[in-house]
Amino acid sequence: MAEKTTTGRLLAAGGGILLIVSLFLSWYGFDVGGLAGQYMAAVDTSASGWQSLDIGDFVFLIVGLLAIAPAAFDIFDLEIELPFDVSFVSLIGGAVSIAWIILRIIDKPGPDVPDIAGVDYGIGLKFGIFIALAGAVLIVVGGVMQKGEDDST
Repeated sequence: MAEKTTTGRLLAAGGGILLIVSLFLSWYGFDVGGLAGQYMAAVDTSASGWQSLDIGDFVFLIVGLLAIAPAAFDIFDLEIELPFDVSFVSLIGGAVSIAWIILRIIDKPGPDVPDIAGVDYGIGLKFGIFIALAGAVLIVVGGVMQKGEDDST
């Protein structure tokens, strides 16, 4: 059963799980300093991956599920013939996810807010986006290892 599961498939599956879980964690936060920051302390100013991504949340969900699929097929001893190589598709999806997440780190979302005297504000990065990046990197590393393991057999 699970003896057939390779290290590459397990790494990619772990990355897929991290990528999916990260969608529910905080990716961005609206940081307010100065006098106004004292009044904003009781307001939730963070946004999760689901809240801050338009179509990206569904793309990351699909990439995560595709990364989990090969290990799940091995663990549950399923012999499913698909018209495409799931490990290659998850490898490409992981690479696209890395690029997309890096773009979201560089180009943070949010409206252009005019300067207000005495108020220091900005959109900050939270830990969820870095967990998503780690998950996407694991998917790519696991996909590369899967390709090497498939070529050696």
